[in-house]
Amino acid sequence: MTNITTVNLTNGVPTGPAGASTASTIDNLIAVGSPTKDGVTGAMATVAQFHNADDQALPGTANGVLQGGVAQLVNVRGNLDRQRATGADQIPGQGVVTGAAQFAQEFIATSTTTVAAAAATATLAIANTSGFKVGGTLNFEPGTANYEPARITAVVLNTSVAVAFATGGALFTHTQPYAVQTFLFNQERDFSGEGPMAQGIGAAIASEFASNSGGPPLSTGLASNWTLDADRNIQGKNNQQMAVTSTVAGAATIQFTNNPWINGLVIGQPLILSATASGAAIEEVIVSKNNTPAVGAGPVTVNLVNPIVNNASLFATYDAFGLNVPTAGASPLGTEDTLVWLNDPNATDPKRPLFALGRARGSSGAADVRSGGNSSSLNVTADTVIKGTPGRAIRIIVNTVTAVAPITINDVATTGAAAAANAILTIPTATAIGTVYNIDWPCLAGIVAKFGTATGALAIAFD
Repeated sequence: MTNITTVNLTNGVPTGPAGASTASTIDNLIAVGSPTKDGVTGAMATVAQFHNADDQALPGTANGVLQGGVAQLVNVRGNLDRQRATGADQIPGQGVVTGAAQFAQEFIATSTTTVAAAAATATLAIANTSGFKVGGTLNFEPGTANYEPARITAVVLNTSVAVAFATGGALFTHTQPYAVQTFLFNQERDFSGEGPMAQGIGAAIASEFASNSGGPPLSTGLASNWTLDADRNIQGKNNQQMAVTSTVAGAATIQFTNNPWINGLVIGQPLILSATASGAAIEEVIVSKNNTPAVGAGPVTVNLVNPIVNNASLFATYDAFGLNVPTAGASPLGTEDTLVWLNDPNATDPKRPLFALGRARGSSGAADVRSGGNSSSLNVTADTVIKGTPGRAIRIIVNTVTAVAPITINDVATTGAAAAANAILTIPTATAIGTVYNIDWPCLAGIVAKFGTATGALAIAFD
């Protein structure tokens, strides 16, 4: 048998093969790179340094031995990251286990650097690097056919983001300008950690959402698929309207005459566009996350999620925070079904036809089942068109004793059309002062008081 060395030990310390004294340890007798043998399969493995860094590329050979117990997670480049412990917010996706109780917060920016297909790395010029962190994933052109991920390797604040692609390089050419996306992860909160007021960080969709059936359409006519609107509470239904530069079809931005950010606009907010301040809605667009709210005077350009479809809109209307109930009506955007809103078909602004139930009688927002009406005609003493369009006759009060002939209330639009066939109420002669008729009757053509030769005086409430 060969290659056997006899070593003398004194209290466990080797004294050398020939008995000569030495300070060597037993490790010195083991050659560097000596293999470890699997006692079952006979496979030989190299004892390598523990993987104590991120984004490591393991060698292609099999039978490596990891000397630690920390889980290794595959990242977007196919390399390994160490798993992270919880305890902090705003951490990149590096080392976060799929399915862990961490919630992704999206950030979107614009890159002004063209990247060629097959590029292994790239440094992207990005003016707003908020949310982009080393170790995270940067997604190129999200929502398009050119979507692909890369790993963030360096960030220069509000200047650039460097990335590395998986083996083989970039799959597509990305021609500037284009959108880039990243996510940061936040710990989930319980209610005691947030309280009754919260920013939503670490909340798993803390707001109730309702479908709007496809979202505002694109210029092609296809749905944009921005189909979920977050419910607003009543304070979030106050209105803000601002002038904009005449819109151009296909534009992905909109220019406000003044600064909307200091007038309640928030990222992700839908905008209703119209040609006049109190005109009908022309279309809806959505404020992109690729914006940086700032103070100061206008004009201010705002990036949009969905490009503008129609030319010549001059006003943008949106929901904003307010201390009280909306006073000028509310838009239908994100109107929650837990609060009763009543539609006023005669609202002065058709974009804002909703009024909260419980407003004072005589104004929009009072329910149709209430005892009064939105409008009234007083001292009606002769043939009178109370309302020439469809409405509702609510209450009639006799203020002077009727005489000579009966008086009728008719469902017609003109006094000449009143007849027995369309009468909804007949007030007999000699009806006493103070007599009240609560009829609450829907009139499909109009509301007319027909006196003919009769005398008397009526007060009529109607909608």
